[in-house]
Amino acid sequence: MNETHIITGGRYTGLDDISPSREGTIKPMNKRITTYQWPALVGLVVCSFIIAMHGSADTVSVSNQEPAIQFQGESLSPPCVQSLYGVCYSSINQGLDPIVNGTINETHVRDRLSVLGSGVRWIRTYSCGDYSEKIGEISHQMGIKVVAGAWIGKNLTKNEDQIQQLINLGRLGDADVLAVGNEALLRGDVTADQLKHYIRQVKTAVPNMTVTTVETLKNWRDNPELVDEIDAVYANIYPLYAGVRIDKEMKDLKQRYRVIQKVSKGKPVVISETGFPSAGETIGSAVPSKENADRYFREVSNWSNSEDIPVLYFKLYDDEKEGKGIFYHNGTLKLSFCPSR
Repeated sequence: MNETHIITGGRYTGLDDISPSREGTIKPMNKRITTYQWPALVGLVVCSFIIAMHGSADTVSVSNQEPAIQFQGESLSPPCVQSLYGVCYSSINQGLDPIVNGTINETHVRDRLSVLGSGVRWIRTYSCGDYSEKIGEISHQMGIKVVAGAWIGKNLTKNEDQIQQLINLGRLGDADVLAVGNEALLRGDVTADQLKHYIRQVKTAVPNMTVTTVETLKNWRDNPELVDEIDAVYANIYPLYAGVRIDKEMKDLKQRYRVIQKVSKGKPVVISETGFPSAGETIGSAVPSKENADRYFREVSNWSNSEDIPVLYFKLYDDEKEGKGIFYHNGTLKLSFCPSR
């Protein structure tokens, strides 16, 4: 007998009215569904389908807000995410990557990165220690290349420790590009001479690695001698922070990219960060919203793919301070235009 089946509460049942036998098998019952029973049955089918797709009723979101924090990372990455050149990954400060006995929970990290699928080529980290050495190892196992970062701040002792750990990552082969600092000049944490010293230290220790630092357009333009020290120019570019309206953001991004190319002295240029938040404070004419975040992601991705522009999108997951993530905390895809499969 042919039957159409659904999933209800984890049990496999038929669409006909059924009941389990004493032996645990399922027997069809000879009853017809009345006109009054159909609405209830249809509702049951719909609810059951949702539950089956999400694992349990507890994980189903019924609002437009971010679902409860329970990781739901997709085992198969959405096509729009797989089309990315690369993404930035930083969540340790928000406590999203649990550390046990001083080491990262590797299973958790693998789950967090599983949303990338096989299409994303690069992932970028920001600091060494605690967890990032595992990011490189796991990413390489997934076929993803790694821009490993050392955090350069005002504490010179910590800076030296970061540099040594970055060197170790390079020597172990757990990174493909070594980034000495992220906007350290912008924050005024070190001088240009100090930053050049750290870069030379890494290049001397790992001579066959690509070494860079990450700065804004202004700091690359104001420090042309810094370009001589690195192998590729990594620049964070955010039309958002200039208060640019969403329909003009891509034009602004392209203009800034061309300026970076002019000061790069012929070296490769990578947009090491760009993004747009789905929530937060308005900056000039830049209004954070889910619709605007969707649009910016789509336009940046299309431009990067069509013109072969290396872009590391900021960032993979939301944090507690800003909503620039492609995914919510729990691994639910935020982009409404992109199917989850």
